[in-house]
Amino acid sequence: MSSAWERSRRIPWSRLDQTPRSPDQQVDPETQREAILTELQRERLLIDQEEAERIHLERHGKDASDQTAITKKPNSWTAVPYSTPELLRQVAFGACMGSMTGMVFGFMDSMKVAGESSVLQKASNAAKGKFIFQGVTRSGLLFGGFFGSFHAIKYGIRVVQDPGDYPEIFAAGIISLGGMYYKPFTRPSVPYAAMLVAMDVFHVYMRDV
Repeated sequence: MSSAWERSRRIPWSRLDQTPRSPDQQVDPETQREAILTELQRERLLIDQEEAERIHLERHGKDASDQTAITKKPNSWTAVPYSTPELLRQVAFGACMGSMTGMVFGFMDSMKVAGESSVLQKASNAAKGKFIFQGVTRSGLLFGGFFGSFHAIKYGIRVVQDPGDYPEIFAAGIISLGGMYYKPFTRPSVPYAAMLVAMDVFHVYMRDV
């Protein structure tokens, strides 16, 4: 689930060090994967910027030559180059997965309440259906917003420091779950939200094994 739009792509293993080594000096290719992905992302951003500069110069001629000096470059203080499209992809992925999972949670909870409530038991099927639909919609929006925010925070941590997958998940989970726990209205949903974070941890673990 984590970084599914970029990190799940095929790794160009040709970039690995191919120097012959003795068995006790062999380096596990998996340990180099994060470094390769970071390097590829940086190279892609630089290529996109150079292409944008070329197009800008072709359209505006020599008058734009002075502007190339102030063209946006990767920030020296960032561990990973920031990319707005990448951030939007992370948020969209988290919102999509969170919404689908939240609708399932909402449907189960609404069915449970409808079966236990004496008022709803006497209500018409149309009223019960409306109640369940409202519960599904509300839960989908809640968890979509939560998981989208979780992935946005995680991407921000990666850009600023890039501590690795598990520290990113831990820090983003603490922040996002803390925000949900702070609101009394969303506090009962914290266990479900924690399950989404646990699913992200499980995805990273299964990807790395």
